[in-house]
Amino acid sequence: MVLSLATFALRCTLWSFAPGPWVVAGPSLFLGLTYGAALVASVDYADRNAPTGMEATSQSLVSGLVSGLGRSLGGMVAGPLYDGIGPRSTFGLFAAWSALAAVVFHRFWRRPRRRT
Repeated sequence: MVLSLATFALRCTLWSFAPGPWVVAGPSLFLGLTYGAALVASVDYADRNAPTGMEATSQSLVSGLVSGLGRSLGGMVAGPLYDGIGPRSTFGLFAAWSALAAVVFHRFWRRPRRRT
């Protein structure tokens, strides 16, 4: 999760300095390390912490929250920010939030042990 958040912060930082839309393609190559790694880490965390027999339900809930609620809230926050402060500032703000989240996760996240 820390790698995902740090990479997302890097992507947003690069986007905030992009001189034009064609430059966005480069940082987009990190998509697998940002979204993909975060989704895998979230689903793995749900699996490891679910009660016995509820692993699949827990994983489904996490996937639904990320793909449904997360994207909806993200759009509701990012859209007005993009319109209000502009793309560079929006991506700069998201870079700062992601970097802070990476530090917090690194500091406080303890990887649970797999059940036996």
